[in-house]
Amino acid sequence: MYPQADNPWIFGFPIATLWGTRIRLNPLYLGIWLWFGREMGWALGTLGFGLLTVLILFHELSHVFAARWTGGDAEDVVLWPFGGLALCRRAPTFQSEFLVPAAGPLFHLVVGLALTPLMWSYDEFWMALNPIYWPVLDQSKGLPHLTLVVLYSLNAKLLFLNLLPMLPLDGSSMWQAIANQRWEPVNARSATLIASVVTHLVLLIVALNIDSLYGVQVMLALYSLLPITILEAIRLQLSQQMGEFGDSDAFDLTGDDEAPRRVRQPGLLERWKMERERKRQEREEQERIETETRLDALLEKINQSGIDSLSDAEKKFLKRASARYRDQGKPS
Repeated sequence: MYPQADNPWIFGFPIATLWGTRIRLNPLYLGIWLWFGREMGWALGTLGFGLLTVLILFHELSHVFAARWTGGDAEDVVLWPFGGLALCRRAPTFQSEFLVPAAGPLFHLVVGLALTPLMWSYDEFWMALNPIYWPVLDQSKGLPHLTLVVLYSLNAKLLFLNLLPMLPLDGSSMWQAIANQRWEPVNARSATLIASVVTHLVLLIVALNIDSLYGVQVMLALYSLLPITILEAIRLQLSQQMGEFGDSDAFDLTGDDEAPRRVRQPGLLERWKMERERKRQEREEQERIETETRLDALLEKINQSGIDSLSDAEKKFLKRASARYRDQGKPS
């Protein structure tokens, strides 16, 4: 997940800096560890919490790298009770608007594909892919086996979760970017809101028709995220009533549509093109200087000894240089 602006209530204590990004920890994030310990036992729970933290951290850093690569910027990653937040600002392009949220699920897809050959022969393979249920963990199979199963299962669940078009998950922001290309801002924002509501309803039906314990957990997750969709609906309605609808992001934790956007920075491809153009200009300038220097020397030689004193190679060079200067002097 990632909001588009910082907010005082997303607090956290700085614990590290990675690749120019400050990592902050909200103390309530440790509540996830308590939940893992209660569900899996403290030994496996601590292992699961550690693996989840690594996955979340690199998921959020994927948003950061995508933002910088596409011309936006990012400063902070916050580990908080709902997982992670990357405080990114996207560039005003579809490439940035879509790729920044898509980078998180893409990270999980790559990890899943890399681990699948190792998991394929395991009995827990298909259950580990289940987006709701946990695989049965047999501690007698050893720590490496357990670590791989838990990592694979957590990664699959994070992939499925973040592809949901539900605010404030990555799938919702990806859908928002696509909707912005097809409709006016107010209609695109409405479409994102409708998708979020429909996803809530579908998951509610699923929660009511599965095992009671897992169903309760799914419902609790839905209730924890539902206020974000409700607040977005209120903001959208107020914006329409006041006639001040702007193109603010669908999920803006600041609630401030007037927050200034930073100047867009060139993305990786643009920077490569600019660098290539700079080197080309430097090459041409160096060639021009060398040509003029040699040309001056030849003209001086002609002045002193006549044109017949030039070698065949020097005459060819003089002819090419003269033709080049004539072409440059012609009007375009």
